[in-house]
Amino acid sequence: MPDDIFPLAKIRPGMKGYGLTVFKGTKPERFDFEVIGILTKFLPDQDVVLVRSDDPKLALSGFAQGMSGSPMMIEGKNAGAFAYAFRFSKESIGAFTPIETMIKQGRTPPRGPNLTALASRDEWKQHGLDSFIAGRDRAASASERDQAWAVRAPLPPVPTAPRGPEQRLERASVPLSVAGFSPKALAEATRMFSPLGLEPMTGGGGSAPDEGPTAFEAGGSIGVQLVRGDMSAVGTGTVTYVDGKSRVLGFGHSMFQMGEIYVPVVTATIHAFMASSMISFKLSTPNREVGTLVQDRQAMIAALTDRKTDMIPVDVRITGAGPQPVDWHTEVVRHRFLTPTFVMMSVFSAIGVHATDVAAQTITMRSTLVLDGFQPLTFTDYAFAPDGVSGGSIGAARALRILTPLLFNPYAPVTIKSVKVDVDVAYKSDYIEIDQVRLDQAEVTAGQPTVARVTVLPYGGARYEIPITFTVPKRLAGQIVRIEVAQGDMVRPEMAPPENLPQLVEVLRKGTYPGNAMVLTVWNPDEGVTLKGKVISDLPDSVIDSLKPGTSTRRAEPFRSAARVVVPTGKVIDGRIDLSVKVKPLDSDEETK
Repeated sequence: MPDDIFPLAKIRPGMKGYGLTVFKGTKPERFDFEVIGILTKFLPDQDVVLVRSDDPKLALSGFAQGMSGSPMMIEGKNAGAFAYAFRFSKESIGAFTPIETMIKQGRTPPRGPNLTALASRDEWKQHGLDSFIAGRDRAASASERDQAWAVRAPLPPVPTAPRGPEQRLERASVPLSVAGFSPKALAEATRMFSPLGLEPMTGGGGSAPDEGPTAFEAGGSIGVQLVRGDMSAVGTGTVTYVDGKSRVLGFGHSMFQMGEIYVPVVTATIHAFMASSMISFKLSTPNREVGTLVQDRQAMIAALTDRKTDMIPVDVRITGAGPQPVDWHTEVVRHRFLTPTFVMMSVFSAIGVHATDVAAQTITMRSTLVLDGFQPLTFTDYAFAPDGVSGGSIGAARALRILTPLLFNPYAPVTIKSVKVDVDVAYKSDYIEIDQVRLDQAEVTAGQPTVARVTVLPYGGARYEIPITFTVPKRLAGQIVRIEVAQGDMVRPEMAPPENLPQLVEVLRKGTYPGNAMVLTVWNPDEGVTLKGKVISDLPDSVIDSLKPGTSTRRAEPFRSAARVVVPTGKVIDGRIDLSVKVKPLDSDEETK
């Protein structure tokens, strides 16, 4: 162990020392503390040291968010990082993580970004992505969009020692300094990240490359940059220890507890130490980028100052909400849990800043997702927002909806090169809801045109009918078939489930019809199968039975082929209705034709 470390084995109650943290600006200042005792096994395989501070600097605020990582010095040597506190406490009592534990976890050998980017098949199924590929996309339904993972993408599990009752010693939350986000986006960020120990609050603007310290020092501020550019989101804490020439340890607890992770880290300027009766916090602005976060573990975060990592460009152009088009440019973190959430927040916020009217809006979104090694995926989607733009309406953009299945795919790592969304806002009500479907006759004749009369309910208008002409194939004569009418972006074209990354990309590229089209499907009651990424329909039962998997090894999967009619309407559509109908048997003359 280095000579500048004070080991846990020597710490005794009554020992006094000082901590280092930034109260204002960029220069660390001292605060005094006294050891109360040691809490053994506070976390799995980890003790913490309980301390009290009577320092006048903390008299009003107590221990605060943003102090996480403050080095706790005993006899001039580093004993650990302040990391835990009590909410609503009238005394400055908290706990620090021993430095030996931090150094041990911080020296975990990194495997590299490509080996940490791939999700497992369990994660794929856990987050319902197999259902998405099968065509059950909750984000396509206006009634379910706000609850769909496309809008509220999966987040990491809550870290160890989450928030509990007020009397519980808990990790000192990390203030997530955000700038440029709309009030709605900030409220959504609070809902999502507070359970993870991140407290979003309005801070300063984006990083200034020529401002702030050029290197980290013990007691100085360290920020983990999740978003930068016209919008910014940075989790801010304190540097605990500079381990060698390039490794820096901080926080004294995890940020997300994701293990190996690659995110830019920055220095920061503290504007104020904000006192609160619940728990105080530091108000900060991020400065220059000086390294990369590589470890996010139970006892600390670790960054390498000799390494840089890139972020994903996200460009948003908004027209129709004002006299001139408006462009927003941001970059977001690369990570399968974090990228979809922050891309969605960036797009939602950019639109929400300008399309603020609480009025009916029809939104056209042209979104492009550029992947390394593939042709760009480009989509045009439509959404209707009766009370103004919302996260649910933005979730209709397919380039955003497919981020999660791409990043959680179990086949191969995906590198996203850029995301672009062009949004046109029109203050009009081009919206209809599918109300009912009826046929003119109780039975239909196979091989001959049949009309389905679809009753739709426009927003603020009277019902009317849209006729759709379709033909049931002759091979279905004498059977009962299901007729389904649905909005286009809830209907998946006839494609097999993917078995590798290129097939997944193609499924997502062709995965739905436009949201302003109505799709009538005649479902075949006879099963076909998908085999090696291809659809094989109209097979005999004996062949289908032999191809179906009898074990957990996937050989072939059931698939019901379909005949379809796509009807463009020029309006955003919501809803899905189906009915069963009998197909007349063929007479003897027709059977011989």
